Amino acid sequence: MNHFRLAALLLSAFLLLRSYAAAADLPSLRLQSVESFYTRAEGEVCCTLRLHVRAAEGTSFSVREGDNVPASTPLIGTDAAGRIMLGKFRCVESCMEDCRTLVFDFYTRPQGGWIEFDTVLTLRLVSTDFTAWTAPFDPRRTSTLRALNRSFFVSPLDAQENDGLLLRVDYEMSPLIRGIAFMGTNGKLCRSRVLDAVYNEKDGLTSTTYLLEDSKAEAVRVRLLLRHPPTPCRVPVRMRIYPGIITDPGI
Repeated sequence: MNHFRLAALLLSAFLLLRSYAAAADLPSLRLQSVESFYTRAEGEVCCTLRLHVRAAEGTSFSVREGDNVPASTPLIGTDAAGRIMLGKFRCVESCMEDCRTLVFDFYTRPQGGWIEFDTVLTLRLVSTDFTAWTAPFDPRRTSTLRALNRSFFVSPLDAQENDGLLLRVDYEMSPLIRGIAFMGTNGKLCRSRVLDAVYNEKDGLTSTTYLLEDSKAEAVRVRLLLRHPPTPCRVPVRMRIYPGIITDPGI
C-alpha cells in the first residue's frame, strides 16, 4: 500500500512539475497602456488597449511578416455592466527582438469602472535553433550539396585573398535559416566571413561570397543554423483594467 501511495505521490509531483514547465514556456503578457476617448461617439474607436508580450526563453516571434498576428481576434472582454466588449485587432508594434506590443481597438464605450478579460490569444512562435550540415566536399571544386531537402551550389572563385579561399554559395533563402558557416570533418568550425551577398530575382537564389580563411582545408561541410517552423501558442489573457473614469451612461 505504501508503495502505491509513494508511486501516486511521485506521479502527482511529476505532473505538477510538467505543468510548471509548460507554464514557464508560455510568453509573458502584461498591460502596457489604455487610452479612452470620451468625446467620441459609438461606432468610433472609444478605447484602445495595448498588450505587451515577451517570448519565453529559447523562443522568439516568427520572422515572417504577419506570422505574429494573433489568430484569436477579437479580444473578448466584459465591462462592469455585464456587456460583451470586442476589441478589434489593429496591428503589432515592434519592441525588441523577443517582444511585441499588440494593439486592440474597442468601438463600444465601456460602462462602469472596469473591463475584465478571461480569454486567450494565439501567437505564432519559433523555438530554439538547431544545426544541420551537408556531406563533406572539396572547397576547390564546384559542388552541389543537399541538407534538409535544400540545395546549395558551391563554386570556388579564381581570386584569392589573405591566403584564403573565396567561395560562392548559391541557395534559396528561407526565414528558417539563421546562418551559414563552414566546418571541418572533425566537427570544428572553420574561420570564414561574408564578403558579399546578392539576391537574384530571376532564379530566386541568394549568392553569397565567403572567404574561407583556412586555405589548406581539403574537405569541409556547410553548416546550417536553423530555427524550427512557427507553431501556434495559446497565451492566457486574464486581467481587469480600469480605463479612467467611465460613467453610465457615457458622457
